[in-house]
Amino acid sequence: MNLEAFVLGCGGMMPLPYRHLTSVLVRRDGDLFLFDGGEGTQVSLKRLNLKWKKINAIFVSHTHADHVTGLPGILMLSSQVDRKEPLYIYGPPKIAEYIETSRKVLDMYINYEIIVKEITAPCIVHSGEDYYVRAFPLEHTKTCVGYTLEELPRPGEFYPDKARQLNVPCGPLWSRL
Repeated sequence: MNLEAFVLGCGGMMPLPYRHLTSVLVRRDGDLFLFDGGEGTQVSLKRLNLKWKKINAIFVSHTHADHVTGLPGILMLSSQVDRKEPLYIYGPPKIAEYIETSRKVLDMYINYEIIVKEITAPCIVHSGEDYYVRAFPLEHTKTCVGYTLEELPRPGEFYPDKARQLNVPCGPLWSRL
């Protein structure tokens, strides 16, 4: 399994030319997950030549502006690439209102389904064949959610030659290993 994290922005409340607002992209094989979407997220995605159109889900920690101001641009940009799959957005209460208000005020053309789910308690919010994303509360000046991407246990690889070298007797123990 290949897992990569890209810090797209780390400049809380104070963007600079090469330090955009908070945003992290996690690439896990073919799945892309965006954690927060501050201003400048699109620029960082382009600079790193990341395939932003394949973002499966966006996880918003809280609704302070430096964590959400890049989302309208991401939503509009995704309409330019003939997206077929739905985009999932998870976040604290009010994230649905923010997304809907942005769509209306900016008169966004959206040609794909956006599914927004507000998180009010610790739970598994998103999952795939061999992973899940768990949400849990954090302390902040407003309602805030943390996320962990957790992989399900997978079988290891058994090396018979190494087992013989360690004098593991051939038989039932090998199948358990």
